[in-house]
Amino acid sequence: MSIDRGLLPYYIFRALDRRFVLPVWVVFMIDRGLSLNQIGMVAAACTVITFILEVPSGAVADHMGHRRALALGMLGEGIAMFVFLGGTFWWILAGALLYWGSGTLISGTKQAIIHEYLLARGRDHEYQRVMSTARMWASGLSLFGVGIAGFVYEYSPVLTFSAGAVLFFIGTIAIARFDPNHVHVSVAKEEGFAALMHHFQSAWKTIRREPTLFWLLSIDALFVGMEYGSGEFQPVVFTRLGITVGIIGIYAAIKRLLSFILAPILAKIGPQLSLRSVLLSNYVLTVAYFFGVAFVTHRILILFVVLLATSVYVISDIVVSDAVNKRIPSGSRATTLSLRNLEEHVFKTLCVLSLGWLGSFLTLAQAHLILGLIALIGGGAVLFYWNSLEVQRSL
Repeated sequence: MSIDRGLLPYYIFRALDRRFVLPVWVVFMIDRGLSLNQIGMVAAACTVITFILEVPSGAVADHMGHRRALALGMLGEGIAMFVFLGGTFWWILAGALLYWGSGTLISGTKQAIIHEYLLARGRDHEYQRVMSTARMWASGLSLFGVGIAGFVYEYSPVLTFSAGAVLFFIGTIAIARFDPNHVHVSVAKEEGFAALMHHFQSAWKTIRREPTLFWLLSIDALFVGMEYGSGEFQPVVFTRLGITVGIIGIYAAIKRLLSFILAPILAKIGPQLSLRSVLLSNYVLTVAYFFGVAFVTHRILILFVVLLATSVYVISDIVVSDAVNKRIPSGSRATTLSLRNLEEHVFKTLCVLSLGWLGSFLTLAQAHLILGLIALIGGGAVLFYWNSLEVQRSL
């Protein structure tokens, strides 16, 4: 199949909108002498800035134009790579805030700009195909990038962050050359802050009227948020087990490969699974992950533990999200889902802060054991309560 030359700059942008340094940035902080508590503070600050800017960034993107917003976001992420190299806690914190803050201009906007491009040409029916192709470009480079990032870091940390910056700058140039031909109403404006406030009352009524939906959103946000929070410390876990930075990059690539393989499988079998079995699976996987991090010390077996968390992400993204969407009235869909994202950010932040704090006087394994017990008891209680509401709903 030939590639639409008009979409080529966008495909290049999506391929370069990947976090080349992500597998090594925690290792970099450790090498620069940051404590676990400080690393937790940086990770929590990233979560907070992302949550604060996520909604208003849509309005900003609409005001300045989606192509400019994407270019500015990529440029900001590229500059952040050099700020990281300051090496102290405050330089790293500043770089992280710039990096994740700039990223909010990209999330959501990269879908909106393609919608506008296709709608302007009467090809909106091709949206799924185009986004699928864009994901293939992104996943292909991501597998390669994270696979070699660790080895590049072992050779030169400065080269790693500099290469990451160059990739973002090339992506900036690519998206700046993309011609979306804006002639239709902005998707970002419709899904931005004004729309959120407009539909908030409707979403709140939906949740009050359907308590099973609220607890479904909460369960999903709890499991995914805890996994994402722990994920910020995975490089620390690896280094404590004597795993080299190069191998950490390979592990990150394997995680992405699992997502690539698992997604189409779930798309096929997902409709045949009950929601109860899916949530129970994520509950078991989450608890097993935290206990695995606490007790597994083998360098190969720890990879399988980490893949448990990756499975939770994919199951949530494909199967659980489908069930959630089916229960949300179309008029309040975006707002209701934003409330779920809010819960996820809260649980992730709490997990990051807890691991950072507990890690200051306990081992990271012991900290994961404590959170594993919380997931076992708290997650089990919430899941049991949701199931009782679901039984009443079906009567």
